[in-house]
Amino acid sequence: MGKLISAAPISAWWFLLVWPFLLAAITIFYRGEWRDLPGGGKMALWALRCLAATLLLLCLVQPVWETEFEKTEPRVVPIFVDNSLSMWYPDPQRGGAEKVRLAEKIEFLAPEHRFKFEPFFGRSLIYARSALDEVPIEDLSFDLKSPRPSSSGQSSSEASSSGLKKDGSSAEEKEEEKEEEETAEEKLEEKIDALEERLDAFIDLAEILEDMMEDLQNPKANLAHLADELRQEAASAMLTVVTRAKTLEENWKDIEKKKKELEEDEQTVTGRDYQLLADSIREGRGEVAEFLDEIEDYQFRADTLLSESDEPEVVEAMDKMENLPRMDLVLHIMEKIRKPILPLLLRKNENSPIFTFGHAEEIDKAKQFNSDGLKKVRALKTDFPAEFARLFSFIGEDEEMQQLVLISDGRDHSGAVETELVELLKQKQLKVVGLGVGSTEPIPDAAIINSELPSRVFHGDTVKLKLKLKLVGEHDGPVKIRLMSDDKEVLTKVLPKDLERDELGRFDYTIEFKVDADKQPDRVELVSDDKIPENNERSLEFWVRKEHIRALFLDEFPRWESRYLNMMLRRDKRMDLKEMRVIFTGSLKDQKLKRGNGYRDFPADKESLFNFDLIILGDVSPDIFTDDEKNSLVSFVKDNGGTLIFLAGRNYMPNTYYGTSLEPLLPVERVRRTAVGLSGFQPSLTQEGEAIDYMEEYKGKTDDAGHGKLHWVRSDVSSAPTATVLAEVSSTDLPLVVTSYFGAGKLLYLGSDEFWRWRFREGWKHHHDFWSLILLWATSEKIEGENRFVKLHMAKRRFSTADNPEIKIKLVGKDGKPLEGSLGLIHLIGQDEDGEKIDKKLPYRSVDLGGSYRVELGQLPPGDYRIEPKVDELTGEETDVGLNFEIVEESSQETLYIRQNQSFLKRLCEETGGQYFDFGEYDKLIEAVHKDIREVKRTEQNELWDTWWMIFAVTILLVIEWCLRKRFNLI
Repeated sequence: MGKLISAAPISAWWFLLVWPFLLAAITIFYRGEWRDLPGGGKMALWALRCLAATLLLLCLVQPVWETEFEKTEPRVVPIFVDNSLSMWYPDPQRGGAEKVRLAEKIEFLAPEHRFKFEPFFGRSLIYARSALDEVPIEDLSFDLKSPRPSSSGQSSSEASSSGLKKDGSSAEEKEEEKEEEETAEEKLEEKIDALEERLDAFIDLAEILEDMMEDLQNPKANLAHLADELRQEAASAMLTVVTRAKTLEENWKDIEKKKKELEEDEQTVTGRDYQLLADSIREGRGEVAEFLDEIEDYQFRADTLLSESDEPEVVEAMDKMENLPRMDLVLHIMEKIRKPILPLLLRKNENSPIFTFGHAEEIDKAKQFNSDGLKKVRALKTDFPAEFARLFSFIGEDEEMQQLVLISDGRDHSGAVETELVELLKQKQLKVVGLGVGSTEPIPDAAIINSELPSRVFHGDTVKLKLKLKLVGEHDGPVKIRLMSDDKEVLTKVLPKDLERDELGRFDYTIEFKVDADKQPDRVELVSDDKIPENNERSLEFWVRKEHIRALFLDEFPRWESRYLNMMLRRDKRMDLKEMRVIFTGSLKDQKLKRGNGYRDFPADKESLFNFDLIILGDVSPDIFTDDEKNSLVSFVKDNGGTLIFLAGRNYMPNTYYGTSLEPLLPVERVRRTAVGLSGFQPSLTQEGEAIDYMEEYKGKTDDAGHGKLHWVRSDVSSAPTATVLAEVSSTDLPLVVTSYFGAGKLLYLGSDEFWRWRFREGWKHHHDFWSLILLWATSEKIEGENRFVKLHMAKRRFSTADNPEIKIKLVGKDGKPLEGSLGLIHLIGQDEDGEKIDKKLPYRSVDLGGSYRVELGQLPPGDYRIEPKVDELTGEETDVGLNFEIVEESSQETLYIRQNQSFLKRLCEETGGQYFDFGEYDKLIEAVHKDIREVKRTEQNELWDTWWMIFAVTILLVIEWCLRKRFNLI
């Protein structure tokens, strides 16, 4: 049905109101022409003009004839292919039999190369299984001493004198005994009949197996590549049954013969004969059942042996199964086999766009895959929720979906809960028909997940390289760890095979090696036969000092800290003992420094002072130095890049240094004294102290008496604005370890002289470790990204593409105070793997008082980068500092444990009402996807006012009207 509507924004009432006026106007204006016309002519001319005018008026109203109808159209059935990184790895962990079966299924291996037991035996195997059911499984038991009844019906007990009653029993008792014996005889006869039937059925079964055996041994039979030993083993199993059947048949004949001779020589067939026969049939039945049950095992072994064949066709097929990535196998079954599933799916559902992970639209309007194109758009990380969200947004709400074809390995690294994803698809009433790709066993892989190494070491030190490794699957050869230096092997370790691992194959492993500055390892790598080489290597970055340390140590008296420090330095092989000087001023004559080149002399000139790497000033008065020597100490740090350590004391350090030319070197300031308890305390690392590698918390022994704890700290100081507190007294926030930079050099303040107390029941260990780390820091190069005005910090120097690197910034103004309210920038420069330059300027923002700022760089493509600060308030000052870092592909999670997550795929399919198929069942996928159409209502509008026949009708009417006027001489 249809209806007439108006397309113009004019009401139909307007037409009804105007139309009478139009007719009246025609009647009035043309009445002069009609005066002399006959009546019929008047009416005809008037009617033609009215009809033409009416049609023209209708054109202004724009009449439209609207009809509604129903039609069927295909629903969207998207084909969604997982194109993540894990889909581009092969599955070499598959067993030989699995490779053979799958290779034949996907047409890498011709069927004639593979022997298949089931098709070969064909109906014989079906008959054998049916005949096996005809041999009852329940036991038949016979009394071993019971005789076979005679043909006359007399029992053997009656024929034997030992069975006669001689005690004068009554007639009734004898009658009862006779009835019982007759009943026993009947049951025995039934058992014998059953045994005979069972024997006949077993012989029939054996004959079937004999035919199967002959087929298997027939030299003309097409046995493909069935191994001889396996063929002989199967034939031997069948021959055992055939031989047993023939023996049983002979035994039954012997029993029948005995039965016939019973009346002649009074011999009996005892129950033992029948029982042996029954037992032998039961054992034979078990042999047949075992053989039939092992057909699958025979097939498995045959396929395994075939996979090891040296036939060129088999070798080629196995090589493909070993090395072809999962995605190539998907492309093969989608397009290249004889009946590719992609054209069949598209033929069944013509509205089937193809999507892949990592690509927001259809990969090809022609609905064809392209391997090179897929590699370019592959997703580095599997994120099912994000991929489904993109799919839903692309399909749109006006296009209904009821089915989704998903081809994936089911690995999801988004961190989403599987239940939430399943519930989302159920809410959308979307059935998932899934094809699982890849093996459920993980791909053999050896990976370096993380590495940890001290950032500063001395030449000759023995250091520990702590590794977090992963080892899954079977590896043909040994797995080795190698330390490399410029492509030269430094050290190799073979991993033991009995390492204890977690459920994902992860474990910790430590390598100790002696550092050689000339062969400094720059990377660690795993050498194995795995198929994921991307995670087998990690770069190593650490600083090595080759030269011995030249140290100058001054203190007033050999207090305990100074005494133990002096002994420790002299025992340390890293110290230059010839150049080392230890001076206790309280022991000097008149407590005055002697200048010269002796081991107890202060350097006589500036050049001699600059030969030292490290100067330790203990509790000595600044008055022992001349003004030139004080200036030389300042220049030693500022210009020469040396390190100066202040060891606090109770007399001079640091309180007497304020107001002197050495005060700018102090990383602490004078404040009011803070009360400190005498019960003992331990240093507490600050956030800055935890972030570096040359400060560690004391983990040695202590007791309630205070042994092993510190009892004194300088309590009238606080850190300078330009300094960094690494350790403090947690209860009072008094600084214990403070560092700072001054010019080209470094400064360190130690607020206590009781670190020697860590020797309690531990000896040198903790005290030596503490000072060793300080020596490393003091004599190593300045930390990258720091100077007196700017300090940059990154949690690490290697990030993945999924990370959002954060930079922490601490700024100090020209006045030496924390720079607050700065509005500067971080300049990010770099180059990605494709050679594209990256140049960004990102504003940092304040996060705390004290000149602290931070900025997030966002996700970056793989490449090498550098950040440099641009601080307007420090214009003109030396702020040429920066940090280098690296961005690598985020593949650690994707490649950490590559296997098919079959349980998730099954759940996703089954709970949404769809079906799951393993890769070898790909042909069943087409049948599971039904042709999906929907009934939709459509409205069709025919614009009557804009049709050719409307113009034609108006034209014809006007032509006829003109002809009439001509006829009546009105023209």
